[in-house]
Amino acid sequence: MRRGTSIVHLTILDKQRIQQAQTYILTHLEKELNSTILAREVSLSTHKLKAGFKQLNHVTLHQYILSGRMEKAKNLLLNTDLPIKAIASLAGYSNQKYFLTAFKKFYHQTPGSLRKL
Repeated sequence: MRRGTSIVHLTILDKQRIQQAQTYILTHLEKELNSTILAREVSLSTHKLKAGFKQLNHVTLHQYILSGRMEKAKNLLLNTDLPIKAIASLAGYSNQKYFLTAFKKFYHQTPGSLRKL
């Protein structure tokens, strides 16, 4: 087992709550999302949410949120004429510069170059 990885006992209810967290993430990508907010939303401890999420999905909560935001941004870039600043906001980024950096790191190209394809 990797260092820092913890196995937690998950009840059926815990698994349902983790699934609720996934749904909440995908339907609220434009909002601030973190383990504290999500744990409160689905009535789990932050430890159980983070460890259980990783255990069930094989990605961290942070990676899941990032992937969802990047996929939403990519779809908006390819299917709308919205300005990049608006897309950044809809994908949950209040800072356009941070969005551009995260997008380029994730897709290895800028939002503008993806849109031109």
